[in-house]
Amino acid sequence: MEGSPWCFKLSQHRTAVCFSSLPLIFYQVQSGTSFSDREFFYFTLSLSPDDPPSSETYLKKKISLSIVGISLTIAYIAVFAFTPASAPFLTLAAFSKNMYLSFLIFVFGLELLFSIVKFPLDYYAEFILEHRFGLSKQSFAAWLIKRLKGALVGGILGIIVLVAFYFFLINFPGFWWLVFAAFFFLLQILA
Repeated sequence: MEGSPWCFKLSQHRTAVCFSSLPLIFYQVQSGTSFSDREFFYFTLSLSPDDPPSSETYLKKKISLSIVGISLTIAYIAVFAFTPASAPFLTLAAFSKNMYLSFLIFVFGLELLFSIVKFPLDYYAEFILEHRFGLSKQSFAAWLIKRLKGALVGGILGIIVLVAFYFFLINFPGFWWLVFAAFFFLLQILA
Protein backbone atom coordinates (compact mmCIF):
# COMPACT_ATOMS: atom_id res chain seq x y z
CA MET A 1 0.00 0.00 0.00
CA GLU A 2 2.95 2.30 0.66
CA GLY A 3 3.64 2.60 -3.05
CA SER A 4 0.06 3.45 -3.99
CA PRO A 5 -0.85 6.97 -5.15
CA TRP A 6 -2.81 7.44 -1.92
CA CYS A 7 0.29 7.15 0.31
CA PHE A 8 2.84 9.86 0.88
CA LYS A 9 6.24 9.30 2.47
CA LEU A 10 7.10 11.64 5.32
CA SER A 11 10.65 12.50 6.39
CA GLN A 12 13.51 10.09 6.97
CA HIS A 13 11.59 8.02 9.55
CA ARG A 14 10.23 5.76 6.83
CA THR A 15 6.73 6.82 7.71
CA ALA A 16 3.96 7.14 5.16
CA VAL A 17 0.59 8.78 5.51
CA CYS A 18 -2.14 7.06 3.54
CA PHE A 19 -5.79 7.83 3.12
CA SER A 20 -8.80 6.00 1.86
CA SER A 21 -12.23 7.02 0.68
CA LEU A 22 -14.79 8.86 2.79
CA PRO A 23 -15.00 9.11 5.71
CA LEU A 24 -11.44 10.31 5.49
CA ILE A 25 -9.10 7.93 7.30
CA PHE A 26 -5.42 8.65 7.70
CA TYR A 27 -3.05 6.01 8.90
CA GLN A 28 0.61 5.94 9.63
CA VAL A 29 2.68 3.10 8.21
CA GLN A 30 5.92 2.24 9.95
CA SER A 31 8.45 0.30 7.94
CA GLY A 32 8.33 -3.43 8.63
CA THR A 33 4.83 -3.47 10.13
CA SER A 34 1.93 -5.49 8.91
CA PHE A 35 -1.48 -4.06 8.06
CA SER A 36 -2.89 -4.99 11.50
CA ASP A 37 -0.02 -3.22 13.29
CA ARG A 38 -0.66 0.13 11.63
CA GLU A 39 -1.68 2.96 13.86
CA PHE A 40 -4.88 4.53 12.54
CA PHE A 41 -5.80 8.17 12.88
CA TYR A 42 -9.43 8.90 12.16
CA PHE A 43 -10.28 12.47 11.26
CA THR A 44 -14.05 12.52 11.15
CA LEU A 45 -16.11 15.64 10.91
CA SER A 46 -18.54 15.57 13.79
CA LEU A 47 -21.23 17.76 15.29
CA SER A 48 -21.43 15.61 18.39
CA PRO A 49 -20.03 12.21 19.41
CA ASP A 50 -23.48 10.65 18.89
CA ASP A 51 -24.00 12.00 15.37
CA PRO A 52 -20.85 11.92 13.25
CA PRO A 53 -21.74 13.49 9.88
CA SER A 54 -20.02 12.64 6.66
CA SER A 55 -18.89 14.79 3.79
CA GLU A 56 -22.18 13.85 2.15
CA THR A 57 -24.07 15.55 5.00
CA TYR A 58 -21.91 18.64 4.63
CA LEU A 59 -22.45 18.75 0.88
CA LYS A 60 -26.22 18.35 1.24
CA LYS A 61 -26.35 21.20 3.75
CA LYS A 62 -24.25 23.47 1.51
CA ILE A 63 -26.43 22.74 -1.52
CA SER A 64 -29.60 23.34 0.51
CA LEU A 65 -28.24 26.65 1.77
CA SER A 66 -27.27 27.65 -1.77
CA ILE A 67 -30.82 26.96 -2.96
CA VAL A 68 -32.21 29.01 -0.07
CA GLY A 69 -29.81 31.85 -0.94
CA ILE A 70 -30.82 31.82 -4.61
CA SER A 71 -34.51 31.74 -3.67
CA LEU A 72 -33.99 34.65 -1.28
CA THR A 73 -32.26 36.64 -4.02
CA ILE A 74 -35.06 36.00 -6.50
CA ALA A 75 -37.72 36.93 -3.93
CA TYR A 76 -35.84 40.11 -2.99
CA ILE A 77 -35.56 41.21 -6.62
CA ALA A 78 -39.23 40.40 -7.24
CA VAL A 79 -40.36 42.44 -4.22
CA PHE A 80 -38.45 45.51 -5.34
CA ALA A 81 -39.28 45.09 -9.03
CA PHE A 82 -43.02 44.47 -8.73
CA THR A 83 -44.05 46.39 -5.61
CA PRO A 84 -43.64 50.00 -4.47
CA ALA A 85 -41.02 48.84 -1.93
CA SER A 86 -38.25 50.58 -3.88
CA ALA A 87 -39.88 54.03 -3.43
CA PRO A 88 -37.76 55.00 -0.39
CA PHE A 89 -34.59 54.23 -2.36
CA LEU A 90 -35.82 56.29 -5.30
CA THR A 91 -36.52 59.19 -2.94
CA LEU A 92 -33.03 58.89 -1.48
CA ALA A 93 -31.47 58.75 -4.95
CA ALA A 94 -33.41 61.88 -6.04
CA PHE A 95 -31.30 64.06 -3.70
CA SER A 96 -28.50 64.03 -6.24
CA LYS A 97 -28.79 65.99 -9.48
CA ASN A 98 -26.15 63.78 -11.16
CA MET A 99 -27.93 60.83 -12.78
CA TYR A 100 -24.94 58.50 -12.36
CA LEU A 101 -24.67 59.29 -8.66
CA SER A 102 -28.44 58.86 -8.25
CA PHE A 103 -28.21 55.44 -9.89
CA LEU A 104 -25.31 54.42 -7.63
CA ILE A 105 -27.16 55.62 -4.50
CA PHE A 106 -30.23 53.62 -5.52
CA VAL A 107 -28.25 50.43 -6.17
CA PHE A 108 -26.11 50.89 -3.03
CA GLY A 109 -29.25 51.24 -0.90
CA LEU A 110 -30.76 48.08 -2.34
CA GLU A 111 -27.51 46.16 -1.95
CA LEU A 112 -26.98 47.33 1.63
CA LEU A 113 -30.47 46.22 2.63
CA PHE A 114 -29.99 42.88 0.85
CA SER A 115 -26.68 42.32 2.64
CA ILE A 116 -28.42 42.89 5.98
CA VAL A 117 -31.30 40.57 5.06
CA LYS A 118 -28.96 37.83 3.84
CA PHE A 119 -26.39 38.15 6.65
CA PRO A 120 -27.91 35.44 8.93
CA LEU A 121 -27.88 32.93 6.07
CA ASP A 122 -24.29 33.81 5.14
CA TYR A 123 -23.23 33.62 8.78
CA TYR A 124 -24.67 30.14 9.13
CA ALA A 125 -23.39 28.86 5.76
CA GLU A 126 -19.91 30.38 5.88
CA PHE A 127 -19.09 30.47 9.59
CA ILE A 128 -21.22 28.15 11.71
CA LEU A 129 -21.35 25.22 9.28
CA GLU A 130 -17.64 25.42 8.49
CA HIS A 131 -16.79 25.31 12.20
CA ARG A 132 -19.21 22.46 12.92
CA PHE A 133 -17.55 20.32 10.32
CA GLY A 134 -14.05 21.26 11.45
CA LEU A 135 -13.21 23.03 8.20
CA SER A 136 -12.39 26.40 9.74
CA LYS A 137 -10.74 27.72 12.86
CA GLN A 138 -11.20 31.35 11.88
CA SER A 139 -12.51 33.66 14.60
CA PHE A 140 -15.73 35.59 14.07
CA ALA A 141 -13.79 38.87 13.92
CA ALA A 142 -11.42 37.51 11.26
CA TRP A 143 -14.36 36.14 9.26
CA LEU A 144 -16.17 39.48 9.46
CA ILE A 145 -13.04 41.43 8.43
CA LYS A 146 -12.58 39.08 5.46
CA ARG A 147 -16.20 39.70 4.39
CA LEU A 148 -15.78 43.46 4.75
CA LYS A 149 -12.63 43.38 2.61
CA GLY A 150 -14.49 41.36 -0.01
CA ALA A 151 -17.35 43.87 0.07
CA LEU A 152 -14.91 46.75 -0.37
CA VAL A 153 -13.17 45.20 -3.38
CA GLY A 154 -16.50 44.05 -4.83
CA GLY A 155 -17.94 47.52 -4.26
CA ILE A 156 -15.13 49.24 -6.13
CA LEU A 157 -15.41 46.85 -9.08
CA GLY A 158 -19.19 47.06 -8.87
CA ILE A 159 -19.11 50.85 -9.18
CA ILE A 160 -17.06 50.58 -12.38
CA VAL A 161 -19.43 48.01 -13.88
CA LEU A 162 -22.58 49.88 -12.80
CA VAL A 163 -21.40 53.23 -14.19
CA ALA A 164 -20.48 51.54 -17.48
CA PHE A 165 -23.85 49.78 -17.57
CA TYR A 166 -25.76 53.02 -16.98
CA PHE A 167 -23.60 54.88 -19.51
CA PHE A 168 -24.32 52.29 -22.22
CA LEU A 169 -28.01 52.17 -21.29
CA ILE A 170 -28.34 55.94 -21.79
CA ASN A 171 -26.05 56.46 -24.78
CA PHE A 172 -26.83 53.31 -26.78
CA PRO A 173 -30.57 52.77 -26.18
CA GLY A 174 -31.20 50.34 -29.03
CA PHE A 175 -28.29 47.98 -28.48
CA TRP A 176 -26.94 48.83 -25.02
CA TRP A 177 -26.92 45.14 -24.13
CA LEU A 178 -24.48 44.35 -26.95
CA VAL A 179 -22.09 47.18 -26.09
CA PHE A 180 -22.23 46.30 -22.39
CA ALA A 181 -21.61 42.63 -23.15
CA ALA A 182 -18.53 43.57 -25.19
CA PHE A 183 -17.32 45.83 -22.37
CA PHE A 184 -17.90 43.14 -19.77
CA PHE A 185 -16.14 40.54 -21.95
CA LEU A 186 -13.09 42.81 -22.25
CA LEU A 187 -13.17 43.49 -18.52
CA GLN A 188 -13.13 39.75 -17.85
CA ILE A 189 -10.15 39.26 -20.14
CA LEU A 190 -8.20 42.09 -18.53
CA ALA A 191 -8.99 40.99 -14.98
